[in-house]
Amino acid sequence: MIERASYDDRIASIYYSQGECDKALELKKNALRVFKKMLGAEHLATAEQYQSIVAIYREEGMYKEALNCSQKALAVYEKVLGVEHPRTASIYHDTATVYACQGDYGSAMTWFFKALDIQERMRGEENLHTASSYNNIANVYSKQGHYDRAAELLRKAVGVHEKILGTNKISRLLQLITILLVYMRNKAMFTMHWSGCNKRIQYIKILLVMNIQKLAMPSKVSNASITNAATQPPSKPGSPKPSPKKNPKI
Repeated sequence: MIERASYDDRIASIYYSQGECDKALELKKNALRVFKKMLGAEHLATAEQYQSIVAIYREEGMYKEALNCSQKALAVYEKVLGVEHPRTASIYHDTATVYACQGDYGSAMTWFFKALDIQERMRGEENLHTASSYNNIANVYSKQGHYDRAAELLRKAVGVHEKILGTNKISRLLQLITILLVYMRNKAMFTMHWSGCNKRIQYIKILLVMNIQKLAMPSKVSNASITNAATQPPSKPGSPKPSPKKNPKI
């Protein structure tokens, strides 16, 4: 029965990835019933099944059911693994996400910071899981209108991705886009006399262009040739090729 439940769980994950939440939820519940019967309510496999259902309920807007499952998973994780464990931090994160979807940002921040505290102490600040926590908290700050705080945390996340994955990875590009959107969401920033605001926005735009060029063009093409090709007008037949223009200082 356990093997069949595990198979149902894998199929449910495929359905969920395809957006078929109803089919996924049905199979997940079937697997959960088997795990509870065969392994017990306080087994880690049962808790993991509860946690996997949280996301489906959240996607369906069934927040009460999602929080109920997250609390059941949390009780097992804290009892079996302890409070200071990455798995426990993951359910803190899931709980926070449900609250954020409900618009209860105060509760969301409480759980996000609990998750971040564990991530920083157990994994360190320069870890992708920790960077993910920075992103989540920054997203809530942005929705609350705390744009400076959001941008600061997103820059920390960029630094982690940059160090671990390199400067030319898609993840870094997405981080830069997010920072730019955070600044642009606060329209007042474009009219306020906030020192360095416009310069920061222009700098982020420049970084975006550079990273887009790196991702879009073959690796053999240098950044200089990309810039020159983009700025020089096409030459007429028989006319000499124009000399490369120097890039203006920023």
